[in-house]
Amino acid sequence: MKLTDFGLWFKQGGRWYITIPQDGWFFIHYDGTLIATQLLEYELARYHMGPYILKLNNNFRQKNFGNDIIGRPLSLEDFEIVENPNYAGFE
Repeated sequence: MKLTDFGLWFKQGGRWYITIPQDGWFFIHYDGTLIATQLLEYELARYHMGPYILKLNNNFRQKNFGNDIIGRPLSLEDFEIVENPNYAGFE
């Protein structure tokens, strides 16, 4: 197992970070699962297929296809990681 299989990690340009990158495109992982992508124009694409999801604490605007418009660099206060109520898993 890798250290990045546990907790909250950010991946940008092939490198892993424990702090949120303040520029550009990066991926948000929690316990080894991709849960969101921060796009170049401070939009956030959230994924809902894993055991955890990223829940926003603020009411950000959404584009027609579902990305949240953050409009600035993401901060830890903007979101929390919660269990996905729709995740069935492999039981």
